[in-house]
Amino acid sequence: MLPRSAIRRRYLIYHPIVTKLLVAMAALGLLMLIASNEEGKQALNGVHVALRDHLAWAAVLLAILFLISTLSPFFPEFMLPVGAGFIFGVAFGSTFAITAITVAASANFIIARRDGRRVVDLIFDQQSAREIDWTVTRITPAMVFLTWLLPSINFDLISYAAGMSRMRYRVFLALTVTGTVMSSVILAFLGDSLHSGPAVTVVAVLMVYTLVGAGLYAKELPPWFGGRGSAENDTAPSEEPGQTP
Repeated sequence: MLPRSAIRRRYLIYHPIVTKLLVAMAALGLLMLIASNEEGKQALNGVHVALRDHLAWAAVLLAILFLISTLSPFFPEFMLPVGAGFIFGVAFGSTFAITAITVAASANFIIARRDGRRVVDLIFDQQSAREIDWTVTRITPAMVFLTWLLPSINFDLISYAAGMSRMRYRVFLALTVTGTVMSSVILAFLGDSLHSGPAVTVVAVLMVYTLVGAGLYAKELPPWFGGRGSAENDTAPSEEPGQTP
């Protein structure tokens, strides 16, 4: 059996939030290299034209990516509204993103409400599952709303936690839609600007967006649950505003 220090290091390296941050920064770094020279900009515009010429297939591809982001705790979801804006423009791109994110978040919520414990244990590592348990006892409407509104990379965590809490679905849905509308319009606008504006500036803004999201999550990071029984101790029922039916 690995010593506790080795388990903690592995947790910090392979934590879904860390993985999302690394994937997002790697993708944005590659995009920065492409956008920083004229040939790259032309290639980016060529990709945009090709996708616009095959909108139906582009929509299917983007929908599959949304599905992957729903099933995987390691995919940076906020990149998808950017892609929708890049392909479809601000109006349709943000509408597409709002619809897809709301459906995905609702699916997570319903799965967690019906069979959350087994599904969370199957998808997430032990520490992340305990973090979800920890969040369940402290979740509030403001927490859900700000997760969708502000730069964040823990969309799936909040969806599963809300589903496992006593929050009503209609409350979760209203908070998700409201926050997603605001953030998706901004992200779709940035995605649209990748081919119609200063692409390097757009990528730099997205990098800052990603780092701020990681910082906001780290600020509220749950404690390290080292003992086998600590999850039960830390998830004792409490009367929080978000748990009121």
